[in-house]
Amino acid sequence: MATNTREEILKHEQSPAYLKRRPEWVVGRVLGISDYRKITVEDNQELMTLAQIGQLMADQVVPGTKLYFTQAVLVGAALLDRPLAEKFGLEFEKYRSVLMVTPTRYGKLEHNDTPVLTTKGWKKHGDLHPGDVVFHPSGEPTVVVAETPEMEVTHKITFQNGETLFTHANHEWYVYDRTMRKTHRENGKKIVNSYGGYRIMETQELASKRLQQEECNKLRDKTRERNKYYVDAPQPCQFMEQKQILDPYFLGCWLGDGSKNKPVLTLSPEKAKHILPHIPFKVTRDYKYTGCSAYEFRHQDILAKLHEIDVFKNKHIPDCYKYASQTQQKALLAGLVDTDGYVDKNGRVVISCANEKLKDDIVELLTVMGQCPCAVAIPPTTSSSGIAGKKTVYNISFQPSYELPTHHKKITRIVPHQRIGITKIEEVHNAGKGKCIQVDSPDGLYLVGKSLIPTHNSFLNAFIAIANAALGNKEVRIGGATKDKAGLIQEKIVELMPKTTKEIQNGLIVNTENEDVNKKVQRLATQVSKEALAWKGGGSIKLFSTNETKKNADVAAAGAVGVGGDVVILDEIQLMTPMGFRTASRFFMENNDTKRFCVGNPQRNGHFRDLYDDPNTFVVHLNDSGAVIEGRMSRRQMELTGMPTYSNEYRAFVMVEFPPDNAGGRFFTTLPSVFDKAKFKDVNYTTFMGIDSAYKGADSLMVSIVGLATDGERIWTRLMYQEDMKQKYPIWDDRMTTINICLDILKLRDQFGVQSASMDIGFGVQLYETLLRLDGSFSVEPVNFASSPTEWRAESDFNAKWAMNKRAEMHLDLKELCETKMLYIDPPYYDQVAKQMREIGNAEQGQKIRIEAKKDIKRRIGQSPDALDSLCLAVRAMVMSGIFRGANDLKLDDMVYVYGG
Repeated sequence: MATNTREEILKHEQSPAYLKRRPEWVVGRVLGISDYRKITVEDNQELMTLAQIGQLMADQVVPGTKLYFTQAVLVGAALLDRPLAEKFGLEFEKYRSVLMVTPTRYGKLEHNDTPVLTTKGWKKHGDLHPGDVVFHPSGEPTVVVAETPEMEVTHKITFQNGETLFTHANHEWYVYDRTMRKTHRENGKKIVNSYGGYRIMETQELASKRLQQEECNKLRDKTRERNKYYVDAPQPCQFMEQKQILDPYFLGCWLGDGSKNKPVLTLSPEKAKHILPHIPFKVTRDYKYTGCSAYEFRHQDILAKLHEIDVFKNKHIPDCYKYASQTQQKALLAGLVDTDGYVDKNGRVVISCANEKLKDDIVELLTVMGQCPCAVAIPPTTSSSGIAGKKTVYNISFQPSYELPTHHKKITRIVPHQRIGITKIEEVHNAGKGKCIQVDSPDGLYLVGKSLIPTHNSFLNAFIAIANAALGNKEVRIGGATKDKAGLIQEKIVELMPKTTKEIQNGLIVNTENEDVNKKVQRLATQVSKEALAWKGGGSIKLFSTNETKKNADVAAAGAVGVGGDVVILDEIQLMTPMGFRTASRFFMENNDTKRFCVGNPQRNGHFRDLYDDPNTFVVHLNDSGAVIEGRMSRRQMELTGMPTYSNEYRAFVMVEFPPDNAGGRFFTTLPSVFDKAKFKDVNYTTFMGIDSAYKGADSLMVSIVGLATDGERIWTRLMYQEDMKQKYPIWDDRMTTINICLDILKLRDQFGVQSASMDIGFGVQLYETLLRLDGSFSVEPVNFASSPTEWRAESDFNAKWAMNKRAEMHLDLKELCETKMLYIDPPYYDQVAKQMREIGNAEQGQKIRIEAKKDIKRRIGQSPDALDSLCLAVRAMVMSGIFRGANDLKLDDMVYVYGG
């Protein structure tokens, strides 16, 4: 089997015999391609035959379709069955397994100037790069993992709250369609159960719809227009707890009713009665005025702190109070409501202020807290007594969706989170450029704009599925790592159905004899359908997932067991585990006539690379050149990706090349949560220690302490302390420094009541021996990261079984805690640990996991991942203690069930 070079293809293409019979749709498509890597055929005529089959079949699915050359080759190879192969003189076995390797495409372009909230405050969308942390609509932080080249902005979309966003025609929105009907049948009649449902729609599709609908208000006998499409308001953004030198409730009260240059609150007697008992400062003096009193808080260092946070004579909400934990945010907001707010008869809360900067900060605070504020400016007026007003007053109103810890004003009504209507979509020209980003969240959603609007992340797969099922009468099964991943292709299929031939539409089996086929096709096109599709000829399309839970070997890939059919389409196979992919493939490839079509991007090596190199798999490699030919990006746009051309991200996402073996992929796809003590009961922890040592503390000598606890409702693990012991001893003395550090470690053991510890002895054997000499009763396990996985665990435990060494075993244990949402990290240590977790790469060797070497990580990020390694060691001490499977019977599966993760 020969690999055709660009020169060979061009030579073939320029021959007079070829030029005479070349189809019109090929003209100009091949000449600009720099390389057809991995398109493997016996001769170039075979390549053209595949392309002609692909074009012919695509035209039979959607009349008039003109595929690009590489697309046609792919479709032809994917649709080639035994009868078709015999007809065209091709060898079917060569095309039983087809792999499409393609640049990652995103549907989330936003204008470069669009503001986006990150865990570090606001950034412009154009300034976001891999590693930045934005927010998911659930309020959880989510990491940016990739970005695309810049492209032209084409549309402006306006929302009910006045927010405007600039995007492109293919931008995807996860919208609530108020007019979507949910029906069932009774006695042959269609009965409408309810209206309203969620679906994914592109900007251009929304633009073609009527966005408002007239409705009659029966009570008032009037008609009005209501929005048809809405996006959900976000949940509160979850920031870490911040160091705040002033109590947040006091600061909120001072911003509302405080003197701008004094530690003084001016309150009515009624306000003072409810507010002062909750101020953590002593009133040193009070002055009575008409109807109110001024309360001073002198000699308590408050004035100095007002200066330090820059609010003295400059009232605003500092970032460390805006981007704080929910408990801290609520306390600040409660202070503002108790002083400058009121609750109207409908339960809506209104805060009044005459400071524009403070008004903007309050609106922003409410927005990041998941509320939907509305600010109205009231111009200066003259009172009935003739006193002329001098300042504009701003009324900021919101309907609380959860309780606030107010003490003076009573919250009377809590309502669910509201939705934000889409009111207008306009086509724009010369409006600037934007780019798309990919985020590390299961549904690809993240928040954009000052109002925090949620925004979403090939039809070739749809063509292939429909052609096989509707024209070839094949049983098509679409698989992914999760049902959501498999559903992405299904969504494209139902979007494509109204454009297919009448033959395909009429062959579709409907639910009842009385249902109209055309109506079913229309219904499919207006909802994100997960239902199976079936045709009268026997063809069908169904979904399955490989259930990539990774909890243990028994349940991994369970969703693929027993699934069968004539054609399997596996999407994003790089996200599947080796077991999941092989299990799914085995059940299909047992039959000699079945087909397998795989799609993926080489973000990591492992089983994906094995398939890529398999001589029995036909691989079409859509590199950057293919993307240019297909009009998805230009050379200049590739240069504007923001990724260095030598980077692993650029090679994987743009050039579609595998990263180096030592680069791996993103191992920790789920990060731990920040520990918020307000959300957990005060309980006793069983504690464990991890010590990541190095010769003479080469980089650092990190000690971590984790605690395991339960409050009867949930079980969690908490990183409660972490310290670099080397910082105390900048000058290393072999004997005395070792002894001093060991004494410090023993003090920490006693302080936290540590039950046992694990310690890296690769270069730290001297510390280990000294610890045992000082206290032989201390239970410390020596660990060599490079040694084989724990023998007894490797025989039965999933994590150890699939690890190359103890380093991989420990990282897999930690990964499991993260994915089951059982790991929390105290705020002082979160940033450093999370940063190192984001940078860890891995590779798969056969069925084993290998973690990227520390020296390679250090070379890339400038520091050794000692904080992460010491956490891994502390988790190992906890696992090896037997607490999961010992007398306490805290089995890991039980822990996941109790927590609900």
